[in-house]
Amino acid sequence: GTGNDLSRSFNWGSGFVVEGDCWSDGIEDISVEAILQQVVAAHFTLLDRWTLQIHSGRRKNDSVIPEIGGIMGERVFNCYFSLGVDAAIALRFHTMRERNPSFFNSQMINRMWYAIMGGGETIKPSAPVLKNSVRLFIDGQEYDVSDAVNITCLNIPYYGGGGLPLGGNNDYFCSSDGLLEVIGFKNILHYATTRVGVAACGNG
Repeated sequence: GTGNDLSRSFNWGSGFVVEGDCWSDGIEDISVEAILQQVVAAHFTLLDRWTLQIHSGRRKNDSVIPEIGGIMGERVFNCYFSLGVDAAIALRFHTMRERNPSFFNSQMINRMWYAIMGGGETIKPSAPVLKNSVRLFIDGQEYDVSDAVNITCLNIPYYGGGGLPLGGNNDYFCSSDGLLEVIGFKNILHYATTRVGVAACGNG
């Protein structure tokens, strides 16, 4: 997950505005020194950190079965992680930004590119079909992912550059309770409308 969503979740705003960036929705008219003074005076807040283990697997009857002890690697995440279409869009975005950093010079331009890549993923999907490669278990219970194009595990209320997929009020959300919110999206339109608060996601 992005640092901007982490900042939003702890009421630090959506990002620092570079002077002259009139298209940004971040913190305006504030100096770096003033922000650092706020950091010094701020109170401590706990944040869960999660270790994601990546296991090797074998395919049986169109399903992937994890091998016991076959750990291929580990990753740590603070905000959220995703499987499916939005992860594919994020990979497209990251790859293009690495190759052409001058094309990504403001928050508004970045959002435009994200929308373009989302359209590309709609027309020519690169993400695997989840029902053929993912089995979802939450607290020992298996959940059906046959109609899902995306599964996301949330540790913070904000997601995807400012969206609140579980509702407009994040007061109920605790990022230090040892729990993750698991949400799913049925298609890219469902993802997009949830992102702007028009629809609700499915969650476990």
